[in-house]
Amino acid sequence: MAQNPFRSIVYLTYDLQYHLALDPDRAKPRPGPFHLFNLALHFINGILLFLLIGRLARGSKLLPFAATAIFWVHPLCTESVNFISARFTLMASLFYLAAVYFYLDPQTRKLPSFLFWLCFLLGLACKETVATLPLSLALLNHVQKRPQRWIIPSFLLIALYIVLRLNWPIILSSHEDGRVGPMTYFLTQNIYLWLYGLKGFFPFHLNFDYHNHYSFPCLIPFFIINIGLVLLLLRAAYKRSFWAAIPLFFLILLLPTSSFIPLDDPFRESRAYLPTMVTSGVLARLFSSSENSRIRKKITYLIIFLSVLVILCGITRDRNRVWESPALLWRDAVTKSPLKHRPVYNYANALRRNLRLESALIYYQRAHKLDPDHLNTIRNIDLVKKALASPELEKWKAHLRSKAP
Repeated sequence: MAQNPFRSIVYLTYDLQYHLALDPDRAKPRPGPFHLFNLALHFINGILLFLLIGRLARGSKLLPFAATAIFWVHPLCTESVNFISARFTLMASLFYLAAVYFYLDPQTRKLPSFLFWLCFLLGLACKETVATLPLSLALLNHVQKRPQRWIIPSFLLIALYIVLRLNWPIILSSHEDGRVGPMTYFLTQNIYLWLYGLKGFFPFHLNFDYHNHYSFPCLIPFFIINIGLVLLLLRAAYKRSFWAAIPLFFLILLLPTSSFIPLDDPFRESRAYLPTMVTSGVLARLFSSSENSRIRKKITYLIIFLSVLVILCGITRDRNRVWESPALLWRDAVTKSPLKHRPVYNYANALRRNLRLESALIYYQRAHKLDPDHLNTIRNIDLVKKALASPELEKWKAHLRSKAP
C-alpha cells in the first residue's frame, strides 16, 4: 500500500488474500482464490448494473436483464476478470455503480446519502476512473431533469483529489525510449476511442498486448472529427437528448486513461470494462425495443438476442482458454502483435520455463531483432545457448526453470 495510497483498498484485498491463499509448500499464494475473487466482483458488478438500469429505465422490464446478460458474457471483460492486476478496475467499477445507484435513490433518506459518499470515497481509493463520477452525475441529472444534488461538493472533492494525486508519482512508460509525448499520446487516444467502441460492439481479434502505430498525419483528422462530434453531442445533450448523452458517458468513463498523461500501454482492454456497460446497455436497448410489439416481432428479436448472446459466449470461452497459461496468452499476443518486442520476449520466457529451449531460442532471437538493446534478451539468448550446448542439459533446465526473466 506504500506504493500508491490512492489504490490502497485494492492493495488491502491483495494483502488479505495473499495470507489466506498462501501455499506453505511453495511459499507462494495459490492463484485460484484471486481469480475467484475477480469473478465474484464481475458478477456483483452485473447485479449493480441490473439494479441501476432498472432504476433509470422504469418503463422497461427486459432492458435490465438483457444488458446484464450481455455484460456478464462480454469478451471485452475477459482481461479484467482473468488478469489479477486488473482488480483495480473491477473494484472501482463496483463502487462507481453503487455510488450512482445510491445517488439516484428517490427518497431523501440519510442512509442512501451516507452510502453514496462512502462508495464515492472507497472508489477513489481503488482507481482514478472514479474521479469522473461528478461529471457523469451532472450529465445524468441534466438529461433526466433531476436536481443537481451534491454536485458542487463532489466536484470540490475531486479537485482536492486531483491536487493530491498529481503530487504523487505517476507510473508512466517503463521504457524512456518508447515513451511518447503528452500531445502525441492524446492524439493517438482519439483513434483508440473509436477502437474501444468498436470492440464493445464487435469484440473480435482481442489481444492482451496491442501494437498499433499511427503516423502523425492520421491523428489530426481523427482529432478534428472527434471534436466536431463532441460539440454536436453536447448540443444535443443540452436539449436533454438521452441518446446523445450515451456516447458522452462512454467518453467520460475513458477520460482518465485517454488524456494527456502518457501511460505505458496506450490501449488496454481492461480500461474498457466500465465503458462496456454502456455498450452493453445500447445493445440491450436494440433487442428490447420490441417489448411492446406483436408476438411475432418479439420472437424475432428474442432469437436475434439469443444468437448474439451465444456468439459472445463462444468468443469469451475462447478468450478464457487463452488465459489458461502464460505460454498460450503470449503466443496469442505474438500472433496478433508479431512486430512488438514485449509479447515475443515474454513468449520466449514462457517457452523457456516449459523447457522448450529450441523454440525459446528462436523467439529470443526474434525479440533481439526487434529490440537489439534489450539486455535481458541478450542475457537469455546466452543462457539458452549454453544450456543447449552443455552435456549437463538437465541441470541447465533446472537452472533455467528457476531463473527470473
